[in-house]
Amino acid sequence: MDHLNRRVELDWLRVIAFTILIFYHTAMLYVPNWGFHYKSAYTSVWLEYLMLLISPWRMLLIWFISGVALRYIFDKQGACTAMLFRTPLLLLPLLFGIWLVVPVQLYAEMQQNAGLTLGYVDFYKQFIDFNSPLFSQYQSGIWPHVDVNHLWYLRELWRFTLLLAVLHIVFNSKPQVMLRHFITLRWPTYLLSVLAFASLLWAQLALEGDSKREFQGFVFLLAGYLLAKHNRFWAWLARQGKVLLWVCAVNAMIILLLYHFYWLQQDTRTTFITWGGSLVLVLQRVCAVLLILALAARYLNRPHPLLTRLNKVVFPIYLWHQSVIIALALWLSRYQLGGVLEGLLVITGTLLFSGLLFWLVPKLGSLGLVVGYRAALLTNNKMLWGVGCLLLLPLILRII
Repeated sequence: MDHLNRRVELDWLRVIAFTILIFYHTAMLYVPNWGFHYKSAYTSVWLEYLMLLISPWRMLLIWFISGVALRYIFDKQGACTAMLFRTPLLLLPLLFGIWLVVPVQLYAEMQQNAGLTLGYVDFYKQFIDFNSPLFSQYQSGIWPHVDVNHLWYLRELWRFTLLLAVLHIVFNSKPQVMLRHFITLRWPTYLLSVLAFASLLWAQLALEGDSKREFQGFVFLLAGYLLAKHNRFWAWLARQGKVLLWVCAVNAMIILLLYHFYWLQQDTRTTFITWGGSLVLVLQRVCAVLLILALAARYLNRPHPLLTRLNKVVFPIYLWHQSVIIALALWLSRYQLGGVLEGLLVITGTLLFSGLLFWLVPKLGSLGLVVGYRAALLTNNKMLWGVGCLLLLPLILRII
């Protein structure tokens, strides 16, 4: 959202939301029922209850903020120009990440689940060989055994940006201008809200795995795009804080009870519980995002000199954080420190590494683009960016 008339609270929320990922992904090491690339020897199901207060909305908030940002960017630059510039901004870090950042996660996973005994250097020599038999059971990914892991957000953000760019062109074509103004009226907005909620409920009930996650993400991205400049929405939201707080508190309690008595007991689920639980979960996703937006508009509406730099560095930290978490957990596992001390050391080490990135990455200049840092002096030469897109064509063809 650089160079725009911005909502400052969304800048703060972006930093906070990505910071939460450090704590959330650290906690994933210690929960027994939720899949992760690596698990600590110390797990507790009770940690899952705490994480359930965050998991319904944590990524959807990021998608909504991304949608708002794209609306401002498209309106200022135009959809085609914005897509040209954003392709290297998103896919260069993705390419760097899947080859140099993510492999340590597969290394830890194979050590724990497949009895891998190789050192990391020997493992990586095998990793860059597509024909290595070492990965015969790990063939999923952009290329065989080369997967995105936590960087799926970059892949999907590029895909969604492309789709949204097409929709932006359609929305701003002359025959659609009347429609675009029509949907800003009150009743059509209510109708669209009902349709969006119904689509989220359908996805919760009918889709599984990545398909569910991606569909729900796009719905929130599109909502952010459509509501970014909808003044009535933001004015309405400012008045709903107390109502949303009560709804979210009740929903959270219901979700925790359902998780304890039904979702952990697969054989006790009924159709009513499945539908009712899905309804409450979707309602919590929507209301929690709205509540956080309302609270941020009230309490996080002031800029700070540090905020601009944090917003630029949060992307490189996101790129590295999960691999750092897993690498630290793997290294500390040999010392048998216990779950609390080990977890604290993993979080502390990851935060220290993030601080190192905060200091180091701005010094890289234009090279910082490779790890997601958008230097202020990057050239606006469209031909240069077009060449960058061509160089990324093999990756584009794999993810489109």
